[in-house]
Amino acid sequence: MLINRSAIDSFSISKRIMDPVTTFSASIKSDNELLNLRTGMPVQFYLDDLFGSTSKIKFSGRIDKITRDISSDDRGFQIEGRNNGLFLLEQPINFPCKFEAGEKEEILAWSLFFRRTLRSTGVMKDPGTLFIQQFTNDVSKPNHLCGEFRNKADAINYFLIRYGELNNLPKQWFRWYIDSEGYLNVFSVHRKDRPTIEFELSNQQILDLSVSEVSDHIKNEVTVLGGEENDIRVQVRNNASIERFGYRVNDPIADSNLTTRAEVNKKARDELKVLSEEIIVGSMTLVGFPPAECGIALKLHGDRRYNNKNFIITGVTHNGSPGDYTTSIEFSTDEHIVLNPNLTDIVGEMLRRQRENDCPSIGRVTSVNKENKTVKVKPIGNISKSVTIRQNIVLSSRSSSQSISANYLR
Repeated sequence: MLINRSAIDSFSISKRIMDPVTTFSASIKSDNELLNLRTGMPVQFYLDDLFGSTSKIKFSGRIDKITRDISSDDRGFQIEGRNNGLFLLEQPINFPCKFEAGEKEEILAWSLFFRRTLRSTGVMKDPGTLFIQQFTNDVSKPNHLCGEFRNKADAINYFLIRYGELNNLPKQWFRWYIDSEGYLNVFSVHRKDRPTIEFELSNQQILDLSVSEVSDHIKNEVTVLGGEENDIRVQVRNNASIERFGYRVNDPIADSNLTTRAEVNKKARDELKVLSEEIIVGSMTLVGFPPAECGIALKLHGDRRYNNKNFIITGVTHNGSPGDYTTSIEFSTDEHIVLNPNLTDIVGEMLRRQRENDCPSIGRVTSVNKENKTVKVKPIGNISKSVTIRQNIVLSSRSSSQSISANYLR
């Protein structure tokens, strides 16, 4: 269903980082009963980009809820819904593992992985996203990728984690988002040519801008325990953070999936980096609909305090009503932070997102205790030693201004 602009009294389209689902709502003026308007119906919005471009932002989704107002002078309908990203959260997927010698091995090219994963979702893979890598379902081989996933979004996250592990890259080296047109885009978060949108603070299209610098979450000493019996202990400190913010100790973190000292040490240093540094969060409202997407970089020019800061867009909301079309953008120096009116709550949000587990639900029993009738299970896919398989990769958006090209993505 294509909704005519003249019938729309107001609308809102909202995106959040690391959430494949984009939500929308619209108020439709009509004295008619609109019998063809039903939940589950596909809809499309076309938003004019008022930043000098002749292109339009297209948004596609499905209606989840319809509310009809028949008692007031302004009769009409309120519709709410989500984009096709909802199917990535509501469809499970299984890539069977090969455990025994007699079972069939399957080679899983990255293209086949995405073709299977996006099937029946309506989400399309960006044609410029390329991974030069093959996987296998044989769990005895270092380049294995298999398992049963509760939803397809988890499978995509796990694919990116495995690719990073095979190339000695950090766990969160890659990010992905579904753009307004329904394409799945993947990019590297640590490259200087990460897709970027820039604004001059003197630009009259900026209606308001607010930035907060937050340090109430600071912990500058971190202890991590690993090994099956928590017998591997690593403690790290950030002396510069201690000098600036005072000595603050985090509660010990125990993770039995970390089986080597190197893994425990890396976990401790990763946690320390997140916890020991100041976080800057902000929001801005602009006229029109700039092509902003969650996960891409944002630069602010014209203020010496923030000129050199590297922000990440964590939320985008397009709002519209007759004569008033705006976009609200939330951003942060830490992409795990979604702007929260109560800034003291951002630590819980940060840690929740930092520690989400995207492993498949299938695992292997590593030990059996007959006395207390318990078993220990390790998820398929954890790597306990360094793997040095490396491949070239090219990631790019369909927009040439947001292309990424790299060798090994180091």
